[in-house]
Amino acid sequence: MKTKKTTQTPGADLLSMDEAIARLKTTRPTFYRWLKTGKLKGMKVGRQWRFYAKDIEGFLKGESLRWDLPTDIGPLVNALRAHAGVKAPNLSALSDAERVALAVDLVLKGAIKLGATDIHLDSVRDKGRIRYRLAGTLSVAAEFDGRLLPALIAQFKTVTTVCPLDILNHPMDAKIMYDEAGGNYDLRFAFLPAIGGMVMNIRILPRDIAVEGLDWLGVNPVSRKRLDRVLSAKPGRQAGMVVFSGPVASGKTTALYAAVKEVATPERKVISIEDPVEGILHGVVQTPVTGALPFPALLKAALRADANVIAIGELVNAETITLGLKAAMTGHIVIAGMNAASSARALKRMVEIGVAPYDIAEGIRLVTSQRLVRRVCRDCAVKDTPTAEELGWAAAAAAACGLDWEAQPRKFMKGAGCPKCGGTGFRGRIAAFEALEVTPAIAKLVREAASEEQIEALAVKQGMVTMAADAIARACAGETTLSQAMAETGDS
Repeated sequence: MKTKKTTQTPGADLLSMDEAIARLKTTRPTFYRWLKTGKLKGMKVGRQWRFYAKDIEGFLKGESLRWDLPTDIGPLVNALRAHAGVKAPNLSALSDAERVALAVDLVLKGAIKLGATDIHLDSVRDKGRIRYRLAGTLSVAAEFDGRLLPALIAQFKTVTTVCPLDILNHPMDAKIMYDEAGGNYDLRFAFLPAIGGMVMNIRILPRDIAVEGLDWLGVNPVSRKRLDRVLSAKPGRQAGMVVFSGPVASGKTTALYAAVKEVATPERKVISIEDPVEGILHGVVQTPVTGALPFPALLKAALRADANVIAIGELVNAETITLGLKAAMTGHIVIAGMNAASSARALKRMVEIGVAPYDIAEGIRLVTSQRLVRRVCRDCAVKDTPTAEELGWAAAAAAACGLDWEAQPRKFMKGAGCPKCGGTGFRGRIAAFEALEVTPAIAKLVREAASEEQIEALAVKQGMVTMAADAIARACAGETTLSQAMAETGDS
């Protein structure tokens, strides 16, 4: 694929950056801005930028980058237009470059309209594809001739305004602010070289997150009672740390934000330390982590700032965890996030990365964990008959996690598929939730370096509702399906 309707030859017509700046008669900052916004095209040779003289001359004449597309992009534009729900202009009146720009704009508009959290652009066996992640599941939005992929990737790079439109394939990250349909979003781009060419992912994060409290989460009554008991503690008396754990994309940050909102009253000073700050929490002092100010440094500063409540976006290492635990043991309420497969696993992982078992046993009051299961679409819900395998799993899992299987209702439902759920039968997600309270008996097991299986068994005996039990109960009530419960919590 050619990126300009001119023939380039290596050698004498290559200019260094200084030579290009001199020919354009501009300043270095202005030149960088042109380069980063895609107005200029360059390439890296080793560590040095090089520019074709014809590109510089074309820029001086007001020419912009043009594409000679190897095939018609019209079918892709039409497919994307259907998702975006907008009328596109007459394609015959547009140049190839304008068609590529239109396709990229429709990709973003369609993702926002459908409520996607991610956009994936890649190719498989010479066929390009655009996929949206909807309610945690990837679905194909459009397929196209794979030869169009380089032009689309290059246009997305220019949209970021920070990624140079160069010819080399190397990983790039970028972030832009994007406004669409009255909403404000942060788009986080990740470009990755692959065998079939550069591929791209965009994470879509609403800037104006409507942070709701714990009622909105729909936490099961047993877990909610335990959360309330910890979060309502008066700083200085029975304070401690509550850890929201789970794997990536399990909703733990949403749960952490909900908990922070519960405690952010005018009588309390709340400081959160996050990497990155995912949304605005009113009444909370939010501090982003930077290279110069990592978690431990910011946590020490928060302790000196007379905070009653400290929120830590992620417990990343032993030093951060230990400082957080010491804050919890000196009268602060500490709310933290952590990557771990289960509540019991979170306790063991802290020991494994070097935190003293005594500090864990003394400082932590509650550890939660969760998975997101897809909610049955209420507009097309019909009665469901689970398979024998699903029923067998549910009965065995219920017995293992203390759930009375026989006492559960049998209101199994599934979605038949309708326009509101995009034919999937699901709309939205709900959290299968567990809350492990660090009682004196659990603390004793932690100090004795007991296994996570032993810790979880005792927690269940003391009344913990596990994620699997919660998911099964929700399936029995018709909120989700047993297949979803099994898929998301079958190994928990």
